Amino acid sequence: MSQCKFCGSEVQLSRNNANDNSHITCPKCGYYAITRTALIAQNPPLSNDDKALFSAHLRSHSVQEENKFTLITSDTLYQIPQIIAPYMRLSVSNKIENIINFLGNHSGF
Repeated sequence: MSQCKFCGSEVQLSRNNANDNSHITCPKCGYYAITRTALIAQNPPLSNDDKALFSAHLRSHSVQEENKFTLITSDTLYQIPQIIAPYMRLSVSNKIENIINFLGNHSGF
């Protein structure tokens, strides 16, 4: 089984040869697609906190049932610091609100 490029969890990977990318289903990061080039590229150095924030970003932008996912390219890898920057500035109340929204959206009720 393959590992997630961002959190290291075991993932389900299905290749899409038509557009040269893979669809990843990760228990932590959610559902995302990644190009072959990005899959084999080395990640820029990221702290564990940065990886966790990017993982949360991916999860918040993926809904497998709706086939909604983020496409990760090699350019995306180098944009991770800019992508996660807004998450670093969230207040505690905004973080709590995000958690409640996430639970509500994924609870099935």
